Amino acid sequence: MLKSKLTPLLRQYLEIKEKHNDCLIFFRLGDFYELFFEDAKVAAKCLNITLTKRGQIDGTDIPMCGVPHHQGENYLTRLIRNGFKVAICEQIETPEESKKRGYKEIIKRKVVRIASPGTLTEEKELTLSDNNFLMGVLLYENNYNIVYSDISTGEINLKKCFNENEVLSFIEDISPSEILIPNNSSYEFIFKKENKFNNVTHFKKSFMDFNYAKECLIKTYSSNKKFNILNFAKEDIIALGTLISYIMFTQNGRLPVLSLPNSKENSDYLEIDNATKRNLEIKKTLNGEKEGSLFNSLDFTFTSNGSRKLLSDISNPLKCHKKINKRLEYVKFFYVNFDFFKEDIIDSISNFPDISRSLNRLNFGRGGPRDLYSIYKGLQKALKIYDILNKNNKLHNPFNEFLSLIDKNSKVIKLIELLEKSLNEKLPISSKEGNFIRSGFDAELDEIRSYRDNARKLILSQEEEEKKITGISNLKIKYNNFLGYFLDVSSSNNKKVKAIESRYIHRQTLKNSYRYTTKKLVEVSENILNANHKLQEIENKIYARLVENITSISNVILMLSDMIARIDVSISWVRYAKKYNAVEPKIDNTNIFKIVNGRHPSVEKTHMESFISNSCILNEKENNIFKLITGPNMSGKSTYLRQNALILVMAQSGGYCPAESVNIGICDKLFCRLGSGDELAKGNSTFMVEMIETANILNSASDRSLVVLDEIGRGTSTFDGMSLAWAIIEYLIEKIKCKTLFATHYNELSQLKKKYNQIKLNTFKVKEWENELIFLHELIEGVAESSYGIQVAKMAGIPNQVTLEAKKILKNLENKTVASNKKNNQTLIDFELKQNDTFVKDLKENISSINLNNITPIEALNVLEKIKKQFLKNLNKDNL
Repeated sequence: MLKSKLTPLLRQYLEIKEKHNDCLIFFRLGDFYELFFEDAKVAAKCLNITLTKRGQIDGTDIPMCGVPHHQGENYLTRLIRNGFKVAICEQIETPEESKKRGYKEIIKRKVVRIASPGTLTEEKELTLSDNNFLMGVLLYENNYNIVYSDISTGEINLKKCFNENEVLSFIEDISPSEILIPNNSSYEFIFKKENKFNNVTHFKKSFMDFNYAKECLIKTYSSNKKFNILNFAKEDIIALGTLISYIMFTQNGRLPVLSLPNSKENSDYLEIDNATKRNLEIKKTLNGEKEGSLFNSLDFTFTSNGSRKLLSDISNPLKCHKKINKRLEYVKFFYVNFDFFKEDIIDSISNFPDISRSLNRLNFGRGGPRDLYSIYKGLQKALKIYDILNKNNKLHNPFNEFLSLIDKNSKVIKLIELLEKSLNEKLPISSKEGNFIRSGFDAELDEIRSYRDNARKLILSQEEEEKKITGISNLKIKYNNFLGYFLDVSSSNNKKVKAIESRYIHRQTLKNSYRYTTKKLVEVSENILNANHKLQEIENKIYARLVENITSISNVILMLSDMIARIDVSISWVRYAKKYNAVEPKIDNTNIFKIVNGRHPSVEKTHMESFISNSCILNEKENNIFKLITGPNMSGKSTYLRQNALILVMAQSGGYCPAESVNIGICDKLFCRLGSGDELAKGNSTFMVEMIETANILNSASDRSLVVLDEIGRGTSTFDGMSLAWAIIEYLIEKIKCKTLFATHYNELSQLKKKYNQIKLNTFKVKEWENELIFLHELIEGVAESSYGIQVAKMAGIPNQVTLEAKKILKNLENKTVASNKKNNQTLIDFELKQNDTFVKDLKENISSINLNNITPIEALNVLEKIKKQFLKNLNKDNL
């Protein structure tokens, strides 16, 4: 009923809107993208543009707003950044073509692209050093199969999760821009409000069909000889095919150039849960800033692709010592030969273009001449890097794969030569702007371009001719898009033109002038316009051939891009190592963890001269796998805990480490429970979050894991917290037997050293001088004399009256605690003795029979051992 009252144009709009009801519609109308109805209200508010109207329906205005077509990408980016999806609807025929179908027929339009947060490729829409991931989640036989891809770079990965919490943690870690899920209640946990994952898209059921998914996958990798469908399980094929189907749907059937799927399974990578990554500040600090993070401290890359790879490496360290040592071999090659390569290699890799993103823009039909140049410049630089790495055969070179990729591929060389011959030095953004093909490349193009370039002379010649005929000395030939070329005559000279019959054709009258044309001027004008049209036509054909040449070796270009990124990361590690005196770690399959004089990579960046290094040795062979660290706040405990965990991350990422020496046996999992924070939106207090994270550690860690715990149990009462910490330590030592760094203010926990030889007691050296604390940040053996909490409070600026009163209260509490403990211990012993009358009787008899004057020391020890066994047998040792 509503449609029948609308104009044909608005009916067409609504028909398109019904097919894409989850999108805003950019409806092409001449030189504008227009939006109508509710879309207009939403877009006008988001873009801060004027909301107008286009007619009425039942007396109510129809809302409308629009943006200029040539600025469409800018407005599109703003909408997408605010979480909207936009269907771009273009005119697919000219007005003349529509009129051939009927006088009242309107121009045909079609959605040519759906722009969504996870399918962006344009430079202005993306961050250079960050990936833009589109993620699909698919439940298959009780497991969640996750596939995530950055279609701008061609990266694609697989991951399997076994429960909802794993899925949520992985989503939080990857931070995808858009998540694809079926429209099914089984996935509701992903988009609950407290999870903050707003950009969720439901895909079609047909995408999940196995045969359809398999067909999409085979089609995507048809040109990649290394791809084998048999290497993928059924659930992987469905997950990959579903994601690729969605990409094709949004890109009007176009396929991205994708690298081979990479499996991010636990068997390949050091497991680091999201809480640990957050606590260690790998990507960002706890305040959400990049400055101060591990990545920020290590990033000495020259390229955006290299920066993304470095972030991926330290976010996903390896677990295979052979693969780690391969990366270290790359780094060592440049480290040892840095002076030899430094100037040439840095010059070549500096400003290396992001060719993987250019490649996929071209592949999606959204690229331009500058992307062609990016590919050309990238391949040219890659060729130069090849020459640098290959010029001295005496050097051991681990980059044989990179060298062979260029050496054996003449297509790369030919493409470089083709692009060099064809492209102008100054290039427009869009191929539609023309004039990007170099002179001398195409004879027909040069001929027509010559005619166009001489058009100005033709017009000036015509202008002089008309001046002579009319006698008007100030007559001008001008141009606009509406009239083309025309004679501009002032009102005072109009009679002279009119006096010449049959030559001048009137076109337009203005307030102070008249506009005319002639048959000859029309002919010249048409020839010039036709020349421009022909030029654009020829250049576009050449452009299409160049794109075809590039995409024919797209897999090679992606591999080259990846290898350049690896080279860049390797050089970045070298530059970091040279600046901060970092060393190559020794990585093997033992269970040792030995860091001599290690340093915190982020803290030493701002405290390089004053940073105090400390060692950390955990060795199963020496029965030393557990460090119990006591000491006051500000003494260096948290820095020490983090630095050892971060050095592990750096070592297993294949990088050099801030220490005198590092020897690490491969760890399978890294867990760090540091700091505090709540999750009020989920109803979790600070202590609950602490216990949830600790529970995950105790349920997941193995004997090859490194566990780092700080102040466990401080979120509840003293005795509750101490009891939990005590029991957790025993569980880690007895059941899990993993390498552990455990920092605490509970000095009482040091008593566990008597029970477990595996425990090493450490504290940080503190000096008191005239009632002031001096933190020396040096790790030593032993237990802290005090937590020095009141002194630290004084240093923070707490008023003296408060700290003095706190000291009095502390003294009273300590005295009461001692008295209470004595009383409780006596009561406990009395209770136990009453429960064991037989035992007491036997004990009295044994003690009474001892003759202290005649007994030897050995005999006394034997009697004592006998009494001890009686106690252990008859008393409940958990209460002693």
